[in-house]
Formats: sequence, C-alpha cells, structure tokens
Amino acid sequence: MYSQDYDNSLFELDIECISALSTLEYIDFKSEDVTISILDLIKKCITESKGDYSGIYIPNVYTEPLSDLTISCGNFIDEDGKPENLKTCLEEVCKFLN
Repeated sequence: MYSQDYDNSLFELDIECISALSTLEYIDFKSEDVTISILDLIKKCITESKGDYSGIYIPNVYTEPLSDLTISCGNFIDEDGKPENLKTCLEEVCKFLN
C-alpha cells in the first residue's frame, strides 16, 4: 500500500522488484530423458520462469550449435536423488558459457 502527503516536496520512493528468472529458485528440474541439450535447458528455464523474454544472446564461440551439445540430466540431481532448482541449473550452464 502506498500513500503520500499532498504537498509539492520531493521524496524518495523505494520499490522492491523481482526478476522472472529469480523465480526459478522455487522450481525443481524435471526431465524424463537421460540427456538434455544446453539450448533446451535454457529454453526450459525461460519457459518455466513465465517471463516475457524475446531472445537469447549467446556468444558464437563454439564449433557446435548449443542444440547439439548435450549434458546428462543426472548432473542436476544430488546424491540423495533430490533435483536441483532451475536457477542453479541455469547458473551452471552460464558458467560453461562464460
């Protein structure tokens, strides 16, 4: 709730915002496949965040397209069988992409 006095004085207004991608912290990784391509994992994160993103910008430094580079889905499940959240998965992919 917001209210202000009715005078002409300048004031500071603080608004807390949250990024759509930060909501991935609350969504667990799920996949029925053994492997997933890096591009599909990025797309999955964007879709699950329900954000309004219009593009993915990735440096073109790899000889193979990201749709051909696959990673084991087991990398996103810990020793106890609990899946990682999608935010962690996306952070790990971003480390790989530098």
